Amino acid sequence: KRIIIYRDGVADNQFKEVLEKEYPAIMLAFDELGYPEGQYGLAIIVCQKRHNTRLFYNMNGEYTNVCVGLCVGGGSIVSKQFNEFYLNSHLAVLGTSKPCKYTLIYDSIGLRLAEMELLTFWMTHLYCRCTRSVSYATPAYYAHWAAKRGSCLLKAGCRPDELQTLCEQWMNDANGGMYFI
Repeated sequence: KRIIIYRDGVADNQFKEVLEKEYPAIMLAFDELGYPEGQYGLAIIVCQKRHNTRLFYNMNGEYTNVCVGLCVGGGSIVSKQFNEFYLNSHLAVLGTSKPCKYTLIYDSIGLRLAEMELLTFWMTHLYCRCTRSVSYATPAYYAHWAAKRGSCLLKAGCRPDELQTLCEQWMNDANGGMYFI
């Protein structure tokens, strides 16, 4: 009934393009699968790591990383146009931790900011290669690896139609259930 898409690799000036090009394609795909608009709620959340915002605090004259799970929303560092927040979901092993910025660009579900923050923080704990939380939401992480795999296959000489066949085979092997590549 509710579908939440975590989208990575989108700059601030590309939000409109995502809504104009990708959103209709998503709606068409759901319609082709037999889920017409109105049968589900959809939210699109953009994850951004390419920014210059750092969160830290001064403790007895020394700058220290903020704790894992700290969310910063509202105030002067987030947009007044979008529902967005910064989440420091991971422990910095070296240097200053870099929070991920999350922006809700489409919402037919009616997500509250606190719900979005908590769900997103939980999602950072689902990455199978790590026993701790990772720097951004796991679905976006897995999509990144799937795109990288596709790019490597294309660079290695795989034709787009062969890549389509591989994707269809993977989808059939998943038996229609949820899976990660």
